[in-house]
Amino acid sequence: MESSSKGADASPPTPSVSASSSTASRKPLLTEPQKRWNHIQSEQRRRTVIKENFSTLETLVAADKRYKGPHPTLPVPLDANGKPKKGVKAKSLPGKGKLGTLFRAAEFIAYFEERVGTLSLEVERLEAAAATYQQQQHQIQVQGQNAMTAVVHYITSDGPSLPLLIRG
Repeated sequence: MESSSKGADASPPTPSVSASSSTASRKPLLTEPQKRWNHIQSEQRRRTVIKENFSTLETLVAADKRYKGPHPTLPVPLDANGKPKKGVKAKSLPGKGKLGTLFRAAEFIAYFEERVGTLSLEVERLEAAAATYQQQQHQIQVQGQNAMTAVVHYITSDGPSLPLLIRG
């Protein structure tokens, strides 16, 4: 029986060195089994990366309990409990599995974009209030300095002496 090269742990076929190669600097061309093996390995790496990233997405979507937004838009009508109305199979819903994860992720993105907009407006409002408060504090400080200057000027000028101010 011949062994199949479909196994993931199979080592790559060794490159064949062409006798007609005139220079040692050239890399030998890959054979068809080597090309196939490289392609399979690349595809497995790609699928592994997709699987890992999708798993991360599922974890993030499932773990975000702060989300209080609407349920993703579903192609079937739901009852008051969020379950499909009678006669609709639950398997047709994108609430579970990869499609459901993608729907929830899209809803989360829309929800968070809306929240960012709302919070940006709140930040602008608070920054304006802080600027108004700083202006008021500056005016109060200037008025206090002016009042102090007037008192000092009054005391040092031809006004009544200090003992009279304290008694009066």
